[in-house]
Amino acid sequence: MNKEKILLFAGIAESTEISQKIIKLGYDITLSTVSDDEKLIHSDLNLTRKIGRMNQDEISTYLNNNDFKTVICAVHPYAADARSNIISACKNTGTTLYIYLRANSKLSEFPDRLEIYYASEHTEAAKLANKFTGNILLTTGSRNLSPYIGIINNSKNRIYVRALNFTESEEALKQVGIDSEHSILARGPFSITENINTINKHNISILITKDGGINGGTPEKLTAAAQTSCKVIMISRPQVTETYFTNIDELLKQL
Repeated sequence: MNKEKILLFAGIAESTEISQKIIKLGYDITLSTVSDDEKLIHSDLNLTRKIGRMNQDEISTYLNNNDFKTVICAVHPYAADARSNIISACKNTGTTLYIYLRANSKLSEFPDRLEIYYASEHTEAAKLANKFTGNILLTTGSRNLSPYIGIINNSKNRIYVRALNFTESEEALKQVGIDSEHSILARGPFSITENINTINKHNISILITKDGGINGGTPEKLTAAAQTSCKVIMISRPQVTETYFTNIDELLKQL
């Protein structure tokens, strides 16, 4: 008897735990990731890999051609376009979908001295940052750099970008003119001490970030900012209107 096939769209560290638990439940799992990221390879797990971006039509075709009955969406909380494409493809093909979403950070747990501002998207964040003086640490990845470079005064001297050490990141930084002295290519999450060291080394006054949750290193970034009197601009999460789970075991109970 063939095992039921599940397609897991992964973009976060928790995909390892999800994959392991799905395999233990006896399902045949295919892991779909945008890149061949070493954190998401799971070379020790018995699963099929699908690497590369897919738009809505490509996802629909892939679902139909491979007879998937169930899809689990565990992409990054800010991967709104990818999540939307997955949702639409599942609706179009009649495929059962479960969404896992990292829980928000509990900002109420941070010290009152944390000076935090909110922006709905990158252009708004750049305009807000431009109202302040001092150097800026941008930790929102290597995409969407243009608004910051175009809006912030003296941007190429003031902005430091911390992004994944991928070729794609290097190329994105070069395209907007961010040199190697203002590029921090490394893989997080980073400890409080590492964040403090980066803030102090580059004399950072403003930290621009996303709420990646506990597993995304957000608490460590915010704690470091509070301890160094560094302002924080937080880009709000895209709204998710569909039902989702923030607990992996609760999600898997539905299978």
